[in-house]
Amino acid sequence: MSRTGRLAVVAALVAVAASTRSPLTSVPPLVGDLDRALGLSSVAVGLLTALPVLCMGALAPVATLLAVRLGLDRALTVGAVAVAVGTAARPWGGVTLLYGGTFVAGAGIAIVGALLPGAVKRHFPRRPGAMTGAYMAAMMTTATLAAALAVPLSGAAGWRAALGVWALPAAVGAVWWVLRVRGTARPAVAGTRGAAVGARGARLPWRSPSAWLVTAYLTTSSVMFYSLLAWIAPSYVDRGWGDGAAGLLLAGFSAAQLGAALLVPLAVDRLRDRRGLYAAAGFVNVVGLAALVVAPGWSPWAVVLLLGFGNGAAFTLGLTQLVEHAATAQDSARLAGMAFLVSYLVAALGPTGIGALHDAAGSWTPPFVLLACVAVAQVVTALGLGPTRRVGAEGTARAGS
Repeated sequence: MSRTGRLAVVAALVAVAASTRSPLTSVPPLVGDLDRALGLSSVAVGLLTALPVLCMGALAPVATLLAVRLGLDRALTVGAVAVAVGTAARPWGGVTLLYGGTFVAGAGIAIVGALLPGAVKRHFPRRPGAMTGAYMAAMMTTATLAAALAVPLSGAAGWRAALGVWALPAAVGAVWWVLRVRGTARPAVAGTRGAAVGARGARLPWRSPSAWLVTAYLTTSSVMFYSLLAWIAPSYVDRGWGDGAAGLLLAGFSAAQLGAALLVPLAVDRLRDRRGLYAAAGFVNVVGLAALVVAPGWSPWAVVLLLGFGNGAAFTLGLTQLVEHAATAQDSARLAGMAFLVSYLVAALGPTGIGALHDAAGSWTPPFVLLACVAVAQVVTALGLGPTRRVGAEGTARAGS
């Protein structure tokens, strides 16, 4: 592939990735507005954040099958269009349209998220860390902007505009991919033999120990990330912070993840054995969550930035594992389908469960203790992810994966 062609692929991946986090991070700073306008409880707001995560889990295998049937680029285009349509629609009605649009956007995010690692494996097999970091940086940039601007935009134009404006970058990503696939040939997967090939290509590696280790690491990362994304700002509002200040704190959380997404790949592509790096990210999360439990009033900005960096590093490393521990682009898509199915379905319990636990206990200590235990599990899981771990066609035959 020419240099221009490679740059075009990078731009396409970055454009679509940029639209997959702002629909989530724009919600928590607007909890008060949503409560006043629609009467949503803590559990209902948690569900609004959890719904896209549920989609990302439940629809990850569908994304893998869609890529087999339509081709990777066309499937990514379907996902990009769904994100744009759902994000644009959800603010402009009542509760039904809010949740319906969130579901459509979540379905699109599920397709894009499951297929991006395979796209990196196909086009940049020798630079998995750098390319994963590039699209993660795009995700975290828009996530930071969405959190920081939510309250000011709501004050200037209302909460509906504050949510709906993030359809614009989603539309840019969708248009880019529509133009990219226009006129390209659709892959031939026809007849009985083609259907069998497609089924094998979409089969998830349930019997592979390596796949389960990668899935476990991503699960711990996702549980912490989405739970903190939903509740770190409201937890400080409960401690007396204003909505705007708490929104900026959430923006700091996202900005620290952006820093991790930019810095971690510099080490990833230089290390053969990355277990120490995987474990270090988990340990940072342990320290940050322990601080929230033991000294919740101590230096909020330092704690939140520490948690943002730890979560950003762990999430970036987890996505890198989907490329590094797979033999081919197709195996990467299979591994991503399994890992996202399990990790996001479990993680979807996080925002709602944390909200319910807080409501039951009347305190943020039990939820943060629980998340600290998840961080410890992440460190333990990391130690098993050695460089020889692979999920691939030849490993599938031997290990039954």
